Amino acid sequence: MGIAMNSHLSQLFSNGRWAISTARSEKQVLLQSHLSSLLLNDSDDYYEWVVEDRYGLNLILVQSINC
Repeated sequence: MGIAMNSHLSQLFSNGRWAISTARSEKQVLLQSHLSSLLLNDSDDYYEWVVEDRYGLNLILVQSINC
């Protein structure tokens, strides 16, 4: 499928589509099916948490899609 072991998802997704080779095994078909179900965008990832009814927000810096 042409995916390097140290690849990031952002490196495999370009112009709204996955840049990977055609699947040639059942495991690869399952991987492509899973990847096609993901919705990626250019926004930074973040997480939220609640402790005793108080909200917190923290940004996670991610590698840009334009690597």
